[in-house]
Amino acid sequence: MFDQTSIASSVVPITLIGTGSIFALSFYNRLLGIIDRLRTLDSELLASTNGDMIRSKHSQILMLNKNAFVMKFSLLSILIAAMLTLTSGLIIVLDVDVAIASILYTVSLCFMITSIALAAADISIALLPVMKDEKNTLSRIALAPI
Repeated sequence: MFDQTSIASSVVPITLIGTGSIFALSFYNRLLGIIDRLRTLDSELLASTNGDMIRSKHSQILMLNKNAFVMKFSLLSILIAAMLTLTSGLIIVLDVDVAIASILYTVSLCFMITSIALAAADISIALLPVMKDEKNTLSRIALAPI
């Protein structure tokens, strides 16, 4: 029932699913961190009376909402990749049609790459306000008298 080729071609989907699981775990942890920070900012925003502080918290909340949206789709994309990979592996093991399995596997790789690209976009989005704050801090330090 199982020959050398079917066993070898079943190892690759298992490896991809394992890798995808590690990515999904890290993306999920990142999403939980964003949600935790959003809750903290909401509490601080409700307690704040300073106009500048309110605007700052509001802009941070908007940025974190973008991050959460990107991470949500990254996580969804990696889960779809895992399901497609599992299906392609099952098709190979059941000896249905190798062409269909190859197409599903290729599509799952596209979803995996999309997920990684979305995670990279999330990192870029998260770094923008940090870099802006650093620039402002450095300019204030440079202008301060010694």
